[in-house]
Amino acid sequence: MSSLQDREILVDANLMLERWEGTTCVQTVVLSSQGDGVLTLACSGKLPRMTWKELGSWRERLCTIVELTEQELLVTSEGSLLVRVVRLPSGRPGVSVRWWAVLKQFLSGKG
Repeated sequence: MSSLQDREILVDANLMLERWEGTTCVQTVVLSSQGDGVLTLACSGKLPRMTWKELGSWRERLCTIVELTEQELLVTSEGSLLVRVVRLPSGRPGVSVRWWAVLKQFLSGKG
Protein backbone atom coordinates (compact mmCIF):
# COMPACT_ATOMS: atom_id res chain seq x y z
CA MET A 1 0.00 0.00 0.00
CA SER A 2 1.47 3.34 -0.96
CA SER A 3 1.13 6.54 1.01
CA LEU A 4 1.01 10.10 -0.30
CA GLN A 5 4.74 10.40 0.36
CA ASP A 6 5.43 7.56 -2.10
CA ARG A 7 3.60 9.27 -4.95
CA GLU A 8 5.05 11.72 -7.39
CA ILE A 9 2.45 13.72 -9.25
CA LEU A 10 3.36 16.66 -11.45
CA VAL A 11 0.58 18.59 -13.10
CA ASP A 12 1.46 20.18 -16.42
CA ALA A 13 -1.67 22.09 -17.28
CA ASN A 14 -3.03 24.51 -19.80
CA LEU A 15 -6.81 24.50 -19.51
CA MET A 16 -9.26 27.34 -20.17
CA LEU A 17 -12.84 27.39 -18.87
CA GLU A 18 -15.48 30.02 -19.61
CA ARG A 19 -18.68 30.87 -17.73
CA TRP A 20 -21.49 32.23 -19.86
CA GLU A 21 -24.67 34.11 -18.97
CA GLY A 22 -26.84 34.00 -22.06
CA THR A 23 -24.63 34.93 -25.00
CA THR A 24 -22.06 36.83 -22.91
CA CYS A 25 -18.88 35.32 -21.48
CA VAL A 26 -18.77 36.72 -17.93
CA GLN A 27 -15.74 34.85 -16.59
CA THR A 28 -12.68 33.06 -17.91
CA VAL A 29 -10.56 30.76 -15.75
CA VAL A 30 -7.20 29.46 -16.97
CA LEU A 31 -5.33 26.69 -15.15
CA SER A 32 -1.71 26.64 -16.25
CA SER A 33 1.67 25.52 -15.03
CA GLN A 34 4.81 27.61 -15.13
CA GLY A 35 8.28 26.36 -15.97
CA ASP A 36 9.20 26.09 -12.29
CA GLY A 37 6.20 23.81 -11.62
CA VAL A 38 3.98 26.45 -10.00
CA LEU A 39 0.29 26.03 -10.85
CA THR A 40 -1.68 29.19 -11.60
CA LEU A 41 -5.45 29.54 -11.54
CA ALA A 42 -6.02 32.88 -13.32
CA CYS A 43 -9.52 34.37 -13.35
CA SER A 44 -10.80 37.31 -15.35
CA GLY A 45 -14.24 38.83 -15.46
CA LYS A 46 -17.01 38.56 -12.90
CA LEU A 47 -16.24 36.44 -9.84
CA PRO A 48 -19.07 34.19 -8.64
CA ARG A 49 -20.78 35.01 -5.33
CA MET A 50 -19.96 32.52 -2.56
CA THR A 51 -20.95 31.97 1.04
CA TRP A 52 -18.32 31.63 3.79
CA LYS A 53 -19.04 27.89 3.82
CA GLU A 54 -18.39 27.64 0.07
CA LEU A 55 -15.15 29.64 0.47
CA GLY A 56 -14.03 27.20 3.17
CA SER A 57 -14.78 24.30 0.84
CA TRP A 58 -12.72 25.93 -1.94
CA ARG A 59 -9.86 26.46 0.52
CA GLU A 60 -9.91 22.74 1.33
CA ARG A 61 -9.87 21.85 -2.38
CA LEU A 62 -6.90 24.12 -3.07
CA CYS A 63 -5.03 22.61 -0.11
CA THR A 64 -5.77 19.10 -1.37
CA ILE A 65 -4.34 19.97 -4.80
CA VAL A 66 -1.13 21.25 -3.17
CA GLU A 67 -0.89 18.19 -0.91
CA LEU A 68 -1.29 15.76 -3.81
CA THR A 69 0.90 17.53 -6.36
CA GLU A 70 3.43 19.09 -3.96
CA GLN A 71 3.31 22.12 -6.27
CA GLU A 72 2.74 25.73 -5.25
CA LEU A 73 -0.64 27.11 -6.36
CA LEU A 74 -1.43 30.75 -7.13
CA VAL A 75 -4.96 32.13 -7.61
CA THR A 76 -5.15 35.45 -9.44
CA SER A 77 -7.95 37.70 -10.65
CA GLU A 78 -7.40 40.38 -13.27
CA GLY A 79 -3.64 39.99 -12.71
CA SER A 80 -3.78 40.52 -8.93
CA LEU A 81 -2.62 37.72 -6.66
CA LEU A 82 -5.50 36.72 -4.37
CA VAL A 83 -4.40 33.42 -2.80
CA ARG A 84 -1.10 31.55 -2.56
CA VAL A 85 -1.01 27.96 -1.32
CA VAL A 86 2.38 26.38 -0.60
CA ARG A 87 3.57 23.18 1.00
CA LEU A 88 5.08 23.97 4.40
CA PRO A 89 8.16 22.13 5.77
CA SER A 90 5.74 20.10 7.92
CA GLY A 91 4.19 18.77 4.70
CA ARG A 92 0.88 20.51 5.33
CA PRO A 93 -0.36 23.22 2.95
CA GLY A 94 -0.14 26.84 4.02
CA VAL A 95 -2.67 29.33 2.68
CA SER A 96 -1.92 33.02 2.29
CA VAL A 97 -4.83 35.29 1.32
CA ARG A 98 -4.18 38.80 0.02
CA TRP A 99 -7.22 40.37 1.68
CA TRP A 100 -6.59 43.85 0.24
CA ALA A 101 -6.58 42.41 -3.28
CA VAL A 102 -9.78 40.47 -2.55
CA LEU A 103 -11.43 43.62 -1.15
CA LYS A 104 -10.31 45.59 -4.21
CA GLN A 105 -12.00 43.02 -6.49
CA PHE A 106 -15.29 43.45 -4.64
CA LEU A 107 -15.07 47.25 -4.54
CA SER A 108 -14.33 47.41 -8.27
CA GLY A 109 -17.49 45.44 -8.99
CA LYS A 110 -15.65 42.32 -10.16
CA GLY A 111 -16.67 40.31 -7.10
